[in-house]
Amino acid sequence: MSFTIIIILLSFWTITFGQTFEVIEGDTLNRTDKNLLKQGFWYEYHTQRILTTDSFKKNPKAVGYHNDKGLVYTPIAEGFYKDNKRVGNWTYYEGFYNDLHAHLKTVAYTDSGYRYEIDSFYHYIFKVSNDTTSLKGKLFLKNDTVEVVCKDGKCKLYNPFRKKTEIFKWKELCEYIRYFNFYSFEVKKKKNGS
Repeated sequence: MSFTIIIILLSFWTITFGQTFEVIEGDTLNRTDKNLLKQGFWYEYHTQRILTTDSFKKNPKAVGYHNDKGLVYTPIAEGFYKDNKRVGNWTYYEGFYNDLHAHLKTVAYTDSGYRYEIDSFYHYIFKVSNDTTSLKGKLFLKNDTVEVVCKDGKCKLYNPFRKKTEIFKWKELCEYIRYFNFYSFEVKKKKNGS
């Protein structure tokens, strides 16, 4: 009998040794297995200490959640891992508290070596290689659709506002997206007389 109990305890210890997880608001998440590979649902967040929680108690969903110790957990992303790889649809929280441009972005991870990024705030859908060497997609403006192609750090697109093709570095793509959305919105406002 005692030999059986020792074997059961030893088996339990072997299975649980090396596994980690977090319990946040009663949910168990952010698990790693005994090989330290991420598994299951993950909630990635940034933690910071604040002086008062009054403003966050009025709108706690704007920044994630907080506790009475003055810690704020600002979400970055959430989704599922399998064997340390992101799988399925992930939600990314773009921006920060009180940011007028704060929004959600969806990234769909596939087994094909590509992921799809869908951003309804900045109106684009991109197909990006997992090694980030190539990107192809469309930016949907109020009156135009702009095709974007990036390969090995260089991007190319036709700028409908300047009426010419532009080549730029991949890291500048976010600035182009913001510029196109702002300019497109301003053009629509002027046409509507606002």
